[in-house]
Amino acid sequence: MFFVANWKMRGDMEQIQECITNFTTNQKPYLRQSHTIIICPPYPYIQPLVAAGLTVGAQDCSANPNGSYTGEVSANMLADIGCKYLIIGHSERRKNFNEQLDLISAKMEKAFEAGLKPIICAGELTQGLTPEAALDFITNELEQLQISRLKSTGLLAYEPVWAIGTGLIPTNKHISHIATGLHQYTKGSWPVLYGGSIDVHNISDLKYVAGISGFLIGGASLPAANLLELIRLCSV
Repeated sequence: MFFVANWKMRGDMEQIQECITNFTTNQKPYLRQSHTIIICPPYPYIQPLVAAGLTVGAQDCSANPNGSYTGEVSANMLADIGCKYLIIGHSERRKNFNEQLDLISAKMEKAFEAGLKPIICAGELTQGLTPEAALDFITNELEQLQISRLKSTGLLAYEPVWAIGTGLIPTNKHISHIATGLHQYTKGSWPVLYGGSIDVHNISDLKYVAGISGFLIGGASLPAANLLELIRLCSV
């Protein structure tokens, strides 16, 4: 099972050290070999986590390989410092920075070229769509990204935009319909994660949803003790 912690623009060196301590000392039986735990901190905190031996992803990258792009960070640079994964197309990037599918596609291409595994985020915008309509919306986006035609694969994160940070989540039946449909669409080659208002109160139920291979967790993944508790709840 995958656990992807998206710390967004949160954290400091004290929390980084706490994360390292929590994940590298005092063996915990619920941290199974079958679990893949991916920490995605802000850029400045990537290297300390990599140096500690943790699996690390970045939250974004430039669509350009290099050059005069002040403030940008390329996929090659992220791979060079030890990143293994890369979140692409998160709804906050789309909303706050007006990212469109052509830019998301370009970033995905750069991720593959750098040897990074992309975590592609997709989900319906509004609450109330039927599972069928929501799946159609998502697969239409993935078709524009040509996901089904790619030789390389990554992870798909189903994140209904209306659920992120709201405390609201779709029904298990709704999530399962989306996850199953995405498995069929990718012929099972892209594991499907669920993200959106995950916390200690709902993850024990969500872990049983058919078709889900893990979770993309936002604010509930920080501090590290919270993330460990979410993992423990999925392991009992």
